Amino acid sequence: MTSTSFFLTPWRLLCGLLFLFIGGPVCAQTGPGSPATLESILNPDGTVRAGAKGSFNASGFVLSTSPDGKPAFKQAARGALGAGDAYWSNDFAVPGTNNSVSAVLADGQGNIYIGGDFTTVGSLVAFGVAKWNGTSWTALSSVNNGIGRVSALALDSRGKLYAGGQFQYSSGTRAVNNVAVWNGREWLNLALGFPSAVYSLAIDANDNLYAGGSLLLRKWDGFSWSNVGTTNLIGAGNSSGVYTLQFDGAGNLYAGGDFTTINAIPAANVAKWDGATWTAFGTGMSGNFGYSSVNALAIDGNGNVYAGGQFTQAGGTPARNIARWNGTAWSALGAGTDSWNGGRVTALKLDGTGGLYVGGIFTTAGGNQALRLARWSGSAWQGQGLAMSGDSIILTPNYISTDAVNSMAFDGRGRLFVGGRFIRANGVPASGIAQLTLASGQWASVGAPPVAQGFANNAYIYAMAADGNGNVYVGGTFGSVAHKAARGVAKWNGSSWTPLGTGLEGRVQALTVDHQGRVYAAGQIYDPNTSVYFSVARWDGTVWQKLGFGNNTSGGRYISALAVDAADNLYAGGDFTLAGGVAANHVAKWNGTTWSALGAGVPAEVYSLAVDANNNLYAGSAYLTFNSPPVYRWNGTTWTGLGVGMGGHVKALLVDANNDLYAGGWFNTIGGVNAKYVAKWNGTAWNSLGTSQFIGNASIQGVNALATDGAGGIYIGAWGSNAYKILSQPMAYVAHWTGTAWTALGTGVEPNHSVEALAWSGGSLYAAGTFNAVGDSSKAMAKFGRYTPPPAPTLTSLSPNRGPVGTVLALTGTNLTAASRVSFTGSSNNVVSTGFTVNAAGTQLTGVVVPSGAQTGPVTVTTPGGVSNGVVFTIGPLSATTATAATPQLQLYPNPAHESATVALPPAPTPGPSC
Repeated sequence: MTSTSFFLTPWRLLCGLLFLFIGGPVCAQTGPGSPATLESILNPDGTVRAGAKGSFNASGFVLSTSPDGKPAFKQAARGALGAGDAYWSNDFAVPGTNNSVSAVLADGQGNIYIGGDFTTVGSLVAFGVAKWNGTSWTALSSVNNGIGRVSALALDSRGKLYAGGQFQYSSGTRAVNNVAVWNGREWLNLALGFPSAVYSLAIDANDNLYAGGSLLLRKWDGFSWSNVGTTNLIGAGNSSGVYTLQFDGAGNLYAGGDFTTINAIPAANVAKWDGATWTAFGTGMSGNFGYSSVNALAIDGNGNVYAGGQFTQAGGTPARNIARWNGTAWSALGAGTDSWNGGRVTALKLDGTGGLYVGGIFTTAGGNQALRLARWSGSAWQGQGLAMSGDSIILTPNYISTDAVNSMAFDGRGRLFVGGRFIRANGVPASGIAQLTLASGQWASVGAPPVAQGFANNAYIYAMAADGNGNVYVGGTFGSVAHKAARGVAKWNGSSWTPLGTGLEGRVQALTVDHQGRVYAAGQIYDPNTSVYFSVARWDGTVWQKLGFGNNTSGGRYISALAVDAADNLYAGGDFTLAGGVAANHVAKWNGTTWSALGAGVPAEVYSLAVDANNNLYAGSAYLTFNSPPVYRWNGTTWTGLGVGMGGHVKALLVDANNDLYAGGWFNTIGGVNAKYVAKWNGTAWNSLGTSQFIGNASIQGVNALATDGAGGIYIGAWGSNAYKILSQPMAYVAHWTGTAWTALGTGVEPNHSVEALAWSGGSLYAAGTFNAVGDSSKAMAKFGRYTPPPAPTLTSLSPNRGPVGTVLALTGTNLTAASRVSFTGSSNNVVSTGFTVNAAGTQLTGVVVPSGAQTGPVTVTTPGGVSNGVVFTIGPLSATTATAATPQLQLYPNPAHESATVALPPAPTPGPSC
């Protein structure tokens, strides 16, 4: 007896499964409209309710079994690793969020909610909103799908969580628009949502929600939106907004923002709604250059209103960014906070003992140093021990850091939680969110992973180079890594990061290491001592040395590629016409003393360089004309074009251990040959790697980086707006060419991001780029990742080794994985990638069904570790002695990372009803 298999998609529960266990027919819905959610027919234990009938959306659920063997469904938890993602290191998250936190909210039960524009927190992928229960983080689905910002959070008396910000997100039949409510499983819209960005939220005693945004202030009563007053408009000006909302104990609503009127009543930046009328607070605020705003409010038990923002006067009284309203007049809180370069107060929180914590963008409070956070005791300012700091990356001579404290909350257990844009709290690594124990004054991160070696979100890595001794160097635009100061360039020794001296300011776009271990860096590098840019420098192990190349004003813009030959001569390629004052067309040579041209150079900008074992230099160029060579070779005396016919830029070049040349870039053809994004030069012509190698979305731009493992394996790093496929297999921006086939590196890196640089060192592939997680968001990985491939698989036998199409096989070997693909001899419909299981030892695949396109010949297995040897399978009659009976019970093969599962059922004893 053979089994019948089907695939349970996220959109449909097939009627056979439900009929088998409910005892009645369950037919697929054929009427119009989207199917109902699976949740609507589930019992509390995840089993299907008796009598359920129809087609259901199973998105977000995985299939398992209940204790009595019935099918049961549970929510798919983020963090369940996709196949192969275990080979990506866990060490490159950050101790906190990977981007800023805009809202921090305590529920009174010890839980803390945060909202912002982050996509990870600790080692967890979380889009926009996350919950801390005192021990661990939980992601609250995806309110913004990783796009936009959550600016405000609010909880009503029933525990409903509301989020507001600037986001639009659709999930199935549901959509949210700038404001949403969490029902415990998913985010739901409030009618049509909010027509503009939401900056602030507040809940009244009757659980009505108030939302302040750009030009609007509205009320949600649980059913519909209404005005707060006779109109919902605030003004004046096109950018006026309500940035903060607070209720006092009497039910009055206070609003702050950068408005001058509210409900057509003059009110400069702050006003009160008593349920019937809006009133202003004296003459309100005013500031420099005619601009002022109130960004935070707090109200004490005596009715005093504290307002923080950006202003120089409150009610005509000098007050720098913070002031108190006593019911009749405004007064300053000492000397307030500094206003240099747009400084302002953005967060206020009363501590219940007469103290007020103040956060924002400032460096002093009361004239004393206070980095982003201070406390007003009621009579004086305190800033010591409250310093929040971040990356101070100098991009231009006038760059100013935007580190900030945006929101705060007390957990009711003696701790203050602070959210914002920072990476340290009084010197303690804590990214975006930190906690202060009030009794001891000690700062700590919140749920930081055991190892957090990732980069801050404002980091951008352009280049990597390995020295052959286990060290990997990275270059780009960053001020720290793993919360250690490291500007522009850093070294990874296999276990930790170290800076290279004081580093390099600006943008490092190219790196290489010579045979003496000296590191060369090039790009748009800024010297803060002279306020002058330069292009290339060398690290000798102690200091950085400029190599006299010149700068942007001396014949070109920048260097984008570096390479060294066997004699440690340095070659530079880029967009320039002068090198050290010498005319040089896009490529030049440094012999240790002077720069020189290489003949007439290359006619277009050079993006990539490589040197082979014979000391030939290869230059990959920008697109010039279709008939231009894509790559040029310099043999020491003359230039030669490799092929004619250029389909785009050549962004990466690589010479492997066999002295073979590979090119990657933004092209569909190269040298007149169809080869999407990557190709190999055979000495006379270009060749593609495999057939139909890149399939999918046309918005894929191409390959940025190449690396080799020294054993024939080639790795590519790519970019585009959507993930792509190679030979119908998902290869999300990073993939491995074994020499005969493409294999995935787990689920790759997250969609809509890129891999900018690759390097191989110590048996692992290092990838750097804009990503913050692996491809299916099951693991955080902040800008930098390490993939250690498993050993290649082997096959020893097939059982049976003969049979017709449809025969169920067991494959025995070593290093087999759940990510295996079984390839039969044939030209189409000959690959099996689902429906089978692997044992815990990785020595056997069972349930492999011979596909319709299989022919007699070798069978191979492809895993993340490579491609196995082949074992012959013969297409022909299956002898009775080798026939195998199907397992009579239900077999479940859950795929917990991907909202779907394969189910194998024995044939029903009698036909079921027609669906």
